[in-house]
Amino acid sequence: MHQQFGGLSLSISIPFCITYIIAVFRNTVIVFIIKTEECLHRPMFIFLCMLSGADLIIINSVLPKALGIFCFSSRDIHLNSCLIQMCKAHVFTFFESEVLSLMALDRYVAILSNQRTGKLRLAYLFKSALYFDPYTYLVKRLSYSESNTIAHTYYEHMPVAKLSCSDIAFNNIYC
Repeated sequence: MHQQFGGLSLSISIPFCITYIIAVFRNTVIVFIIKTEECLHRPMFIFLCMLSGADLIIINSVLPKALGIFCFSSRDIHLNSCLIQMCKAHVFTFFESEVLSLMALDRYVAILSNQRTGKLRLAYLFKSALYFDPYTYLVKRLSYSESNTIAHTYYEHMPVAKLSCSDIAFNNIYC
């Protein structure tokens, strides 16, 4: 797959790079502090740790490709890499929404223990993967020509499916 970006230069990569470094550092510090401080091993802090961990996965799957485009004009990506990025970004974005809803529930009901929080974390991660994995398989089954172009730094299901030479009617129905 190829990406087209007109006159974007190295100057736009500087804010992206700074933002990327700050986001990785900030989320890593949050995870480290919550994991090492015994007094923070309570559901609300565990939720914050889960949000930071999911954020780390999302930014590390999307921003490096964007930086590669801006800094090195690396506009090619293999279909499997595109699908991995798409899957990770979708699953963990959905997972973040689920964690935020759990945080709201716990804030007003206060029924969650550390053990329940761990079980819910795994259940919601499984639910997120179960919901978005079919998107990846639906796109993977399609046929593509040798040269495809997508004007995004982030891959979504339908823009990638539309690049296909195959019939995407089932993809449209599933969405």
